[in-house]
Amino acid sequence: MLRQPIIELLETTLRLISVASGYQTDFNGVLLWQSVPTEYGQNAIYVKDVLEKYEKHGTKYAAVLKVEIVAVVIETATDSAAKLGNLALADLIKAVSSISYPGAFFILKDASKWIETQGKTACQVELNIDVKYQF
Repeated sequence: MLRQPIIELLETTLRLISVASGYQTDFNGVLLWQSVPTEYGQNAIYVKDVLEKYEKHGTKYAAVLKVEIVAVVIETATDSAAKLGNLALADLIKAVSSISYPGAFFILKDASKWIETQGKTACQVELNIDVKYQF
């Protein structure tokens, strides 16, 4: 199975997102399987490998690994939460689209965005992906 190597590659790739690396957003970390806090303290990315489905094809299995990626960005004095959310989502898409792993295919499924205004004004964006592979 490729689940753990795929998650490790995804985590490494998402950690590269920064303005210095040619992206539009800076994040303070990538957290695996941690809950998104209700009071946001920093820009961060949260990753969960939530479901894996299998289908037998002869002697091999085809697998689809569903992954949720949530990014939180906090509004600044110069940029609205809505704008920062759009930039963060574009960065997540760019990063995931750049991933290459032998025999695995990263497929963008859907994205959503919402603004939180209790406490600090922040935007959460969620990118859902499927990773297809065989074993």
